[in-house]
Amino acid sequence: MKRLIERMRRWRGATSSPLQAQPSRKRRGTPAASGDRPWPEVLEELSKRPDFRPGIADEAVAEFEARQGVLIPTDVLTYLRACDGTGQGGMDSDACMSFWPLADILPVSDVLGDCPSYDHPDCFVFADHLLHSWHYAVQLTPDPAQPAPVYCTLEAGWHSQPRWPSFREFMTAYVEDPWSAL
Repeated sequence: MKRLIERMRRWRGATSSPLQAQPSRKRRGTPAASGDRPWPEVLEELSKRPDFRPGIADEAVAEFEARQGVLIPTDVLTYLRACDGTGQGGMDSDACMSFWPLADILPVSDVLGDCPSYDHPDCFVFADHLLHSWHYAVQLTPDPAQPAPVYCTLEAGWHSQPRWPSFREFMTAYVEDPWSAL
């Protein structure tokens, strides 16, 4: 319990009380310092974490792309080559995030049903927080040069605008502060 309280204080930027936030702390869900760390460094750190699985071969990527009719953007592809999620039901030990292996990544409608508020064509769920309390989806299209924005479900439904403008910014923020992904 003590560890959880300490994490909450760090997450909220508290100094003396968990409810007293530091003014310099960015609001929840904004990339902490997106772009400050080189992408290869972010991927190297993820691949060394014991919670993450080893990367996958290009053949698995080609199968996914053919099955879904998309081309995986460069940043997502380099992530998958470095690490293939935290595995089936696996969660990281920092923020209770589960990053799905490529074989489990599905269109939003396959995961959340046909609810209109979750209608985001070309979005694929690749992660969840706290046993599917929140889902994270990346936009995948036939254009591999697009930045792959990341969307998130919350209590009020699906964000109509991306929470992170790119997959790289989401993963960089996660590596720098796992709680910033919430």
